[in-house]
Amino acid sequence: MKAKAFPIIVKRGSASVKIYRPPLRGVDRFTIALRLDNVRKRQTFGDLEAAKTETAAATRLTNGECGARNGIVSKERTDSFTLAYSINH
Repeated sequence: MKAKAFPIIVKRGSASVKIYRPPLRGVDRFTIALRLDNVRKRQTFGDLEAAKTETAAATRLTNGECGARNGIVSKERTDSFTLAYSINH
């Protein structure tokens, strides 16, 4: 089986999120990177599947799919993402 080439780009609509695999003392780590409100956000995971799951949620956020029609307005969305991001770091 051929190894996956990195970075992996996950696209949904007009949004794209990259999954990187930076070298880290022989430990597998996967980092997702996206821009939200013109600020670069990064988050690190121990396995690729967890990173892929998070990219799906992140692309929905950047596309605005979690907007007012789902009961979350832009400011609340940004605050909730920032809070979730800070808890993991």
